[in-house]
Amino acid sequence: MNINNVIIFLITFETFFYVWLSIFSFLLIILILLIIKYYKIKKKIKNKIIKEKEEYNKFIYYITKEFDEIIKIFEENFKQGNLNKAIIDSYSKFRNVITNHFNIFVNDYFTEKEAVVEIYSKHPSLIAYSSMIYNIYLIYEKARFGKGDITSEECSSYYSYLKELVNFLKRKYGSV
Repeated sequence: MNINNVIIFLITFETFFYVWLSIFSFLLIILILLIIKYYKIKKKIKNKIIKEKEEYNKFIYYITKEFDEIIKIFEENFKQGNLNKAIIDSYSKFRNVITNHFNIFVNDYFTEKEAVVEIYSKHPSLIAYSSMIYNIYLIYEKARFGKGDITSEECSSYYSYLKELVNFLKRKYGSV
């Protein structure tokens, strides 16, 4: 073997080695940067999920609190002996919570009866409770417009319908 050939071979090998070492080093740096970027994105997504879950929990707390207030309004007025007021106030709160929670727009020119039909026809989960909502409305109408005194049976029916409906909504929409 000729010394010139050996020198050329070593120079070529050394050049080849450094070129490939540079390429592998460059690829390693890119890989490390991609891994760092991956973990940053993963952390960002995790923080976003945590934030959304916290917002959802706040929303659920608010909705559950709103549902509880409906029953509380009825019970407070009932304890004071104001049956009509208990029904009227709790119904008004119930209607507001339902329309706000389900984002149901009820036209101002609707009668209350038309509004009730609009409310339970706009949301699929309320259709199953449409007769209960309608019965709540009928008792409310009697209390609101003075179509006779509210009997204790009507009051207890109203309360049981309202409580059942509120409990259904809390189970369906208020569970965390």
